[in-house]
Amino acid sequence: LAFTPDDPPGLLVADGTRLGHFADVLSAGEGAEPKIHNRGPDRKAPKCSRLAYSADYRLLATNGKSKAVVWDAATLRPLFVREHKKGPQNGPAAFDPAGEVLGVAHGTRVDLWRFSDAAAEAVELVGHKLPVWAVGFLHDGRTVQT
Repeated sequence: LAFTPDDPPGLLVADGTRLGHFADVLSAGEGAEPKIHNRGPDRKAPKCSRLAYSADYRLLATNGKSKAVVWDAATLRPLFVREHKKGPQNGPAAFDPAGEVLGVAHGTRVDLWRFSDAAAEAVELVGHKLPVWAVGFLHDGRTVQT
C-alpha cells in the first residue's frame, strides 16, 4: 500500500496480480472499486505485490515474483520493465535518492537496476543465506542496505 501525494490523497494497492488505484481515499466509501492498472509496457500483467515511490514522487516501482516495473507516478503508465529470476517471495523495491537506480529483491538476491539506461546491466548482489525482506539506500546513494 502507498498513499499518493495528491490532495486529496489517493491510495495505490499492489495485490499480487495487479496495481489498483483509488483516486480519492477520503471520499471512497465502503465497497469502492479501484481503477486497475494490469498491463505493463510488455502488455503483460505486472503481478506486483510490493511498491515504492521515488523520493520526488515522480516514479513508482512495483515488484513481483518475476519482474519489476517502473511507472510514471502521475499517469500510472508503465515506463520500464525488468524480468528477474523467480524467488520464494516477492521482495521489496527501493529507489536510490536520485531516482536513477532501483534496488529490487527477489529471493536471496538484490538487483541494482539503472532502469533508464537500456544498455546498462543490473548489478546483482548475492550472498544472502535467507530471502531479502528489506532494501534501502543511504542518503549518499552509494550504500545499499539489505
